Amino acid sequence: MENIKQIGDKFLVLINMKYFIIMFGLSLILYLGDVVLNIKTCCKIDPLEGSGFLIKTRGCLIPNYLTFNVKVNRRYVNNFQSGRCSPDVTKFVHSKTWHQTNIIYIDSKLVQNLFENQENFSCFYSPCNKKDLENCFNEKYLLRAAARITDLYVLVNCSYNNRIIFNDFFTFPSNKELLPRVDKKKSKNQLNVVVWGLDGVSRQGFHRHFQRTARIMARLQATQFLGYTKIGEIAFSNIIPLLTGVKDYREINSSIFSDFKNKGYLTSFAEEEKKFINLFPFEKFDFYWNTEYLNLSNNDCPQNKLFEYSERLFMYLHEKGRDFFGLFWSKKFNYLDVYLSRLLIKLEQSNVLNNTIFILVSDHGDQNNKLRLTHLGSIEDRLPLLYVYFPLWHKQSFKEAHCNLKRNAERLVTTFDIHKTLQTLTDPFNINYETNDFNLNKSVSLFSLISTRRTCETVEISSHFCSCNGFKDVGVEEDVSNEIMDYVREISNDTTKILTNRLHLPPIGFNQNFADYTVLFSSNYSNLHYEATIRKINGSDYKNHFKLIGNISEIETPAMSTVTNTLH
Repeated sequence: MENIKQIGDKFLVLINMKYFIIMFGLSLILYLGDVVLNIKTCCKIDPLEGSGFLIKTRGCLIPNYLTFNVKVNRRYVNNFQSGRCSPDVTKFVHSKTWHQTNIIYIDSKLVQNLFENQENFSCFYSPCNKKDLENCFNEKYLLRAAARITDLYVLVNCSYNNRIIFNDFFTFPSNKELLPRVDKKKSKNQLNVVVWGLDGVSRQGFHRHFQRTARIMARLQATQFLGYTKIGEIAFSNIIPLLTGVKDYREINSSIFSDFKNKGYLTSFAEEEKKFINLFPFEKFDFYWNTEYLNLSNNDCPQNKLFEYSERLFMYLHEKGRDFFGLFWSKKFNYLDVYLSRLLIKLEQSNVLNNTIFILVSDHGDQNNKLRLTHLGSIEDRLPLLYVYFPLWHKQSFKEAHCNLKRNAERLVTTFDIHKTLQTLTDPFNINYETNDFNLNKSVSLFSLISTRRTCETVEISSHFCSCNGFKDVGVEEDVSNEIMDYVREISNDTTKILTNRLHLPPIGFNQNFADYTVLFSSNYSNLHYEATIRKINGSDYKNHFKLIGNISEIETPAMSTVTNTLH
């Protein structure tokens, strides 16, 4: 009887274990299903969105033009250089940071190999701690083999037989003493915000010419915004709203730098060409990189100096545990992809990216190449580059906000939205967001859901810069083309020749009493080409029949008629 009882107890234990396993399995399935359901519910794709379009919402349709068109590749990709800069001059002096000590040193082996009489070779260095060049680099010191540098900037020149053969300058941001943290209520976690700008790079041009960087951004799971659209012709009209939230520079009284500074962030500003610094005379940056130092180097690739400076700055502030906001604006040059991808890799390997929000942005597409005269080039100019990278832990901490951001990647976005997002990021551990689909404000944080009903008109994008809803080619010999050109000749006082004419298609379900045409035309007085958007108002007399929308865009690409015929 006892054996039967033991067998019965074991049988009950087995039944209980099987029951427990079954119940645990069901619970796990339900839990995973709930997680998947939550993700799908949070990051669901709008029913209108689908293949064949970059943006497909109720208010905006942007066709997906091929980035790697065969004819475009043959003419613009294969001839684009890539690789490491090879200086025309030999680099006799180098700089490095060794155990938190900044030094410059002479390449003694190179000197021995090149010069028999080494006594006739000499190098001098001049330090400077000022952000401007006035009364700077006045003192000179002989560089014997190496020297410890305690200044922010150093100018070096080397000569042989009393003839200068080498000029260069070096920057050491870690030699600047940091002010104490202002905001004592900051979170213990460090989170920097970096905006890196590329001058004149469209989203599609980025994928052609920046393939190294594009692969890294994809591997980092950065979000690419397909509907990011410019709102003005030149860099100023697109970057001013990003930094200030206003469109007119005359209305500027503060900037995003002040917003971050008031929250205890250190601020940094650097640009390779003096474009934006004069817009902020009221700002006092903690770190400012003077563009005029580029003229002090005879290196054939001086642009790498910006990357050298920014890398040292990032490392220094990371080691000190200080969070910062910085804008770094680089010009386009052949080896930019190499230096940008190399910088991102170093920031990733040193764990800086784990505490950094990295925004890669452009002002507009390339306006000075042959492609710009084609329909594809015209669209690319209107759709610049925007990538946003967040550390994984921040995505996990604010899942719904990041789901909104990911969905907004397929919505119409402008620099006003970037500015609103940056304002939100002044307190990155307290993200406020909205999930309704009715927000038609001009400026919406990318953490809040942008309405599918958003149109170019609701965000104050001129029809001249709007890429929504596609275009329809209109023959240059048709009556409407001739009427438009008569109007253009009247307002421009120029005898012009029309090259292309495209009709803007209206949004789905929208009734308009006008039609917009974008015309490309040449001038008889110069080799320049121009682009203008003309609105034809229906049902009016000829006097008020046409209206210029925005300004007439000047395209500085001479002798391009054969390219237009090839690629249009």
